[in-house]
Amino acid sequence: EYIEMSKTYGVESIKIFGTTALREARNRLYILEQIKINTGGYEVEILDKEEETHLIYRHMVLKCDPEFNIINETKEDQMLASISSGNVSVALLKNGVIDYHQTAELGYLKMKEILKSIEENSERFKTLLMEFISINTQDIVENIRKRRIRRLFVSSHEVDVIAQLCGYNTRQDYYVINAEDFGKLCKVAGDLTVNQLLKKYPRLDQSEAETLNHTLALYLKLLVETG
Repeated sequence: EYIEMSKTYGVESIKIFGTTALREARNRLYILEQIKINTGGYEVEILDKEEETHLIYRHMVLKCDPEFNIINETKEDQMLASISSGNVSVALLKNGVIDYHQTAELGYLKMKEILKSIEENSERFKTLLMEFISINTQDIVENIRKRRIRRLFVSSHEVDVIAQLCGYNTRQDYYVINAEDFGKLCKVAGDLTVNQLLKKYPRLDQSEAETLNHTLALYLKLLVETG
């Protein structure tokens, strides 16, 4: 579908990239072959974690630097965070340069898979989720606490959804959400099941509702640790 659409716009070159899902798929060779067959011969270039994260950070800076002067900030440190299906990556910037970077294998889909049985059978899921995140981000948190972070920039698959739930009505290149509004959303949504989320927030689809609280918990952890 995307390839046909691209042809109508006169696109001359198409590249297909894969990230976490293909890196970790047990049947990766089969999937790659099926993609090649169904796209008329296109091959997939699988990015490693470092390449993927670098591209995400670069995109974040390009979008946000004109407004927030990320590159030329010299007084206080800043933090970039990327939350994907399989990883959470954090970069700390001093004088506009990344001087610390670390990745934890703790994405929203990975957490959903690991904690599925607990989520379905425990009334303490919210507490257990935060404890699980704390254990698996311990090294990252220790380094964050050594710094004075002025701004936190986060990229994830549910940025648009979270922004809408915090009051934005139109899609934008980036959103500025204050900690108080975000905290209110976490407090309300964190205690709801998937079905309750779908009922309270009709704009959510099934997949968004299934991973919303996992993503919110990761956001909240980063927000708390940056003060």
